[in-house]
Amino acid sequence: MMSGLVEQLASRALTHGQRKVHVRRGEDGRIVGAGGESDGEDQEQDGTDAAAEAALLHFSTPRDAATIAAFLRTRVYRPESLAWLEGYEALLRWRGENEITGLYAVPYGTEVEVGVTKDFPLGRWVHQQRKTLRAGELDPHRKELLDAPEAGMVWEPGEEAWEAKLAALRSHRRATGHLAPRQDAVWDEGEAMVPVGQHIASLRRKGGLGKNPERAKQRAAQLTAIDPDWNCPWPLDWQRHYRVLANLVDADGVLP
Repeated sequence: MMSGLVEQLASRALTHGQRKVHVRRGEDGRIVGAGGESDGEDQEQDGTDAAAEAALLHFSTPRDAATIAAFLRTRVYRPESLAWLEGYEALLRWRGENEITGLYAVPYGTEVEVGVTKDFPLGRWVHQQRKTLRAGELDPHRKELLDAPEAGMVWEPGEEAWEAKLAALRSHRRATGHLAPRQDAVWDEGEAMVPVGQHIASLRRKGGLGKNPERAKQRAAQLTAIDPDWNCPWPLDWQRHYRVLANLVDADGVLP
């Protein structure tokens, strides 16, 4: 079915001559309209149809098996699905470029380059998926794709706050080698100073991971994945000093 559609669109594109397609997008990144410039009768061609043709006829663009499968699962032969898949591919690419794994909240203001679109509103697109799900209007195929490990979609605001906290702790661990900061320690995450010392101290307290046993278990596993010694029973001063020495050995092979 897809091949027949592509052949039909290709035939029409060849007979209609050259066309410049101008795509208009809404706040969530969806294609809301399009206009074209061409000779003769092409000027009356439906704008949205032109946008669909332009998106489908990039034969020079490499497509792997996963992308083709996503095309089929999301029924991208409909123009609105083309816009959705563009957002989904932008999400996967952004996570890959930033080496992000697991659940992770995309900041609302995040914009990325996708094809000819220089500032695709990825953060707003992700936010729109949450709104659509809450309204009961998100296609099950799309929910399945967003729930996949490679997409790492965060659905609930509480999860977003938790993921933001995890991101700061992850960044601190990469830079220092430990999750044993002093209680007054803060960490620069670009937009704000994050009190990582208070965060990790609160998480170590009884009930600090939440009252829900399953969620607490999951969060403990996430922290352990960042640093197996995040809740070490020995003094935190000792842990910090140990990691400093271990980092020196890793760097030079000897202790000073």
